[in-house]
Amino acid sequence: MSRWEEDVTDEYEIEWSAFADNEIPAADDPYETSRSKRRQSRLRLPSGSEFGYGLDFPYAQFCEHPPQCLLRSVEGGWSVSAGAEPDCQKHMGRFDLLLNLTGSSVLARHVIPVQQLAHWEKPPLVPEIVLDWPDMGVIDLPRQFWSELVAHLASTRSSLLVFCVGGHGRTGTAIASIMTVCGWESADAIAWVRANYCTRAIETKLQEHYVHRIAGENAPINSTTLPF
Repeated sequence: MSRWEEDVTDEYEIEWSAFADNEIPAADDPYETSRSKRRQSRLRLPSGSEFGYGLDFPYAQFCEHPPQCLLRSVEGGWSVSAGAEPDCQKHMGRFDLLLNLTGSSVLARHVIPVQQLAHWEKPPLVPEIVLDWPDMGVIDLPRQFWSELVAHLASTRSSLLVFCVGGHGRTGTAIASIMTVCGWESADAIAWVRANYCTRAIETKLQEHYVHRIAGENAPINSTTLPF
């Protein structure tokens, strides 16, 4: 595990904590999960029958992503962690704010937007931002959204958990976008996320170009993204 600090050009200073992609957390690691190191799979056949708990399919390339702290302010006031929704479910209560990129709330139980019935509503214990972000795609939010998100984290000294279903495309794009508003160049942010979070992060050219756009930069001619 390596740690270093970067001086950034914006008003925030971040300590970038790099965790090797193949690093296995210790048994007493608070971010460790009890899940198997190989994600269990269920295969549903066209007939409707199903099989396959714990089967190892050679073509299935699953990554497990329990919450991993990637960004932390130098002052220690706020932090950003990332992961995949199935691997983060047991840990969401540890964070002050969730950034859910799946489009569907994972915490809401009763949502009743009727004043006379509001007393029956059961709001989530942790505030949850839910973005309708298409899988393999991008979202129509500008740089100002990410700047205001970072400003909120800094002013409230909050811990944020960012996640999507697989923890790769949308999550990686969001993390890189946060880094760019903190002063990183987009290409460096993309490379850092892939090197220190997951090599499969930021899955499409469209997602990569979104990070360049958030940084106010033109996309390079030679894209480094995965060939989707």
